Amino acid sequence: MSFRIGVQQLCAQTDDWIHVFRNTKPAPGTSGPLIPGDPEREAEGIRNKEGIPLLKPVVDDLLDISKKTGIPFETK
Repeated sequence: MSFRIGVQQLCAQTDDWIHVFRNTKPAPGTSGPLIPGDPEREAEGIRNKEGIPLLKPVVDDLLDISKKTGIPFETK
């Protein structure tokens, strides 16, 4: 038995499920269900406001490359 649906129908069903999940009462001690992509969207918002955190050795390497190439690299 095969089951086939079109792309538009699949998107509509996915949107319906997301709507159900978003409107589900959160379990005690949680902020509700996570949908795939939620953590990434949250991280993107933080990175847009605060920048991308880099480890000191990475910053040191980038500063060295900047000196050698003349391409500016600014840190905050």
